[in-house]
Amino acid sequence: MSELIGVTSIREFYRTSLKQEALIFNKISVPWVPLLVKIFPDPGFIHPLLPDAKWLLEQGVIVDPDVLCGDKRLTSDREYQKYKGREEQLKSEVSPLDWDLAMLKAHFSVFDSMLNIKRKEDPLTQLTAKVDALYSRINELQKRRICIALRKIGGMSAVPISYNHALPASRREAKQAEILQILLKSMPIPDDATPWEQIIEFRKDADSMAKFLALRNWMNETARAKLTPVEVEEKLEYLMSQYQRHMQLHKMKTNPGTLETILVSSAEILENLIKFKFSKLAKALFTIRHRKISLIEGELTSPGSEMAYMIKTRETFQTS
Repeated sequence: MSELIGVTSIREFYRTSLKQEALIFNKISVPWVPLLVKIFPDPGFIHPLLPDAKWLLEQGVIVDPDVLCGDKRLTSDREYQKYKGREEQLKSEVSPLDWDLAMLKAHFSVFDSMLNIKRKEDPLTQLTAKVDALYSRINELQKRRICIALRKIGGMSAVPISYNHALPASRREAKQAEILQILLKSMPIPDDATPWEQIIEFRKDADSMAKFLALRNWMNETARAKLTPVEVEEKLEYLMSQYQRHMQLHKMKTNPGTLETILVSSAEILENLIKFKFSKLAKALFTIRHRKISLIEGELTSPGSEMAYMIKTRETFQTS
């Protein structure tokens, strides 16, 4: 199964939770950021997130899409050129508006400071909304264009990251990007105190990797099932509830007197080790191993076991 690449824009990169995205995407593609951290020795003066980005580039969490987007094979790709042409057209439209917006901001900052008022229906508010809407469209076109390059040139499974958490009201089937959006909405957002090293360690953990593959498989099957976005969200909530209830019951059945068992087993192991009673020592160790295997079997056979990765992220990173 190929790596799952989430594609974002530089404007969205500055405003989003990269740690949350790193829990569900193998890598994150961000244009311009790799170039910025290479050019500036101390990128922190541009934006506080850039020093982290430099380290994440070295760790392979962030990938540079600009190299692939410059591939000559894309010049004859109609789909790629369609998005690129529309993106460039919108950029030419927003460029003069950016200048007008800068002038209005300077004017209104002086005006508001003199009168100490803020009006909702002023030219600054209206122009800001128009510019933001144009940039949102540019971002979407750019992400789709980059996804094409990553898929066709890099051979990667690339999906644009959506930051609109409102579910589509239509009855059409959910695409892979929308399924990922629903999963992201259900995932915890690690706080600023959570070090990136913990995120990396969690991603590399063998148990996490196995659970993540099961979740990827569920995502692919769900996309083929042609469910609506609302149906996907409802199924997700149901499976997570089933998994949690089953595991709670399974742990109660397989671990009666867990603390007592651990204490007794630990005492027996120490005593048998001191007295060189290796047969009893092996029996005590086997009992502990048997319980661990039983828990793993419970996870694999549990209804909703595809959601084990989602539950594990919540247990590890939920802050409230």
